[in-house]
Amino acid sequence: MKTEECIIKVLAATAFVCGLALSAQAQVGLGWIPTTESSVAVTSNGGRIIPIPTAFPGSGAIFDIPNPIGTAEWRYAPLFPTNTEQLQADLNVDWLAGADGSEVAVLQTGPCLIAVRKLSPPELFDTFVDAISGKTLGQCIPGVEARFNTIYTPAAGTVDVYINGVNVEEKTIAAVPVFNVVGVRAPVLLSSSASGGPAEVTWVNILFWKDGVK
Repeated sequence: MKTEECIIKVLAATAFVCGLALSAQAQVGLGWIPTTESSVAVTSNGGRIIPIPTAFPGSGAIFDIPNPIGTAEWRYAPLFPTNTEQLQADLNVDWLAGADGSEVAVLQTGPCLIAVRKLSPPELFDTFVDAISGKTLGQCIPGVEARFNTIYTPAAGTVDVYINGVNVEEKTIAAVPVFNVVGVRAPVLLSSSASGGPAEVTWVNILFWKDGVK
């Protein structure tokens, strides 16, 4: 418990400083206006969400599922169909204890469902590709923070995904409403019974902007 408290204190201090720097300007594109999104906490099968105190309430937490199947997520309200919006957040995979090849979902914006697959090293992939197999987006090193930006552009009917500032994919919106989800979930697809946990991830600097250009 003391170790967990120390981790939260360190993360809180880091997130506070980083949050102040990030609040003024989104990483991707120009002309973005800070905004907020309301969210609900969703947990199942022992999943836990431990908020990290930051300068921006609700902008960071530890998400933990202690079992092979479980959920610990913040699910945000549907996005407005007329507003371009950007999500920015920093991910650290603390640990992924499932079997090799197992996977957990960590981020979703509309048709883009980003997961982590346990390999050596783990990889990031979008599981919603051809409704069958995922598209690898990059490596994911436990303990090394990765920045995610997703840009929802309703006028074009697209969602773009950036990892560490690099555009790794653009997908067409096939269904509405579009919403954001951050956290950790196994199975990746709620309709599946496949396990992926136990797992724990930390999301910090979860911020939102609207009405900019990529």
